[in-house]
Amino acid sequence: RGPTIGPNGLPLTAEEEAFAKKQREKEERIAQRTKLRLEASLTGIGLEDWMFNASLLVKDCVDDLEADSPSLEKLLESVHQAAQILSDDNWERFSKFIADRVHRQDHEVHGALFAKVESSWRPLLTTPRSGSTAVFLHVGTDPPTAALCELLTKLGWFGVSISPKPMVEGYDDLIEHHALDPAHDRDRDSFVGMCRPDGGCIPKPS
Repeated sequence: RGPTIGPNGLPLTAEEEAFAKKQREKEERIAQRTKLRLEASLTGIGLEDWMFNASLLVKDCVDDLEADSPSLEKLLESVHQAAQILSDDNWERFSKFIADRVHRQDHEVHGALFAKVESSWRPLLTTPRSGSTAVFLHVGTDPPTAALCELLTKLGWFGVSISPKPMVEGYDDLIEHHALDPAHDRDRDSFVGMCRPDGGCIPKPS
């Protein structure tokens, strides 16, 4: 075969051609690694759905909104760049960065922030002070955080938590925990049983 022509229109030397080949191979490896990283998230954006485990729904939303959302487009570009340049360790840190910070400000969000944007929130939050028995129901793939438990129980709330993971310690006398997974079909019958009039597991607020 003839010599490889460079960008300047001149034939490449043997050294230049070897270097160009290494660069092509490197770019192919990076492209393949990037593709695998983005696909592994199952959402199409490189970041997993840690909140609801609804990866396919996230992917559908991305497909529908990407063309009309400049902000989403910038997010996707940033994640794609990160998937290209980060080492394996740093990519793992990056991909879990948001999940590690979920619920970090539960006390502030469920307290001052909600009260600021919703006028009925503060009266609702302070319901126990009126002498009424107030019971909250939490259903999730994770239990309520220590910050949220502290906020509600200090205000006089009792609670029921339904999640597959155990509760934080120290609230057993105030929050009743049921180890059921709302995201798994195996616990469907138990959920149906709880909803029956004679289920008896979830106290109703008075």
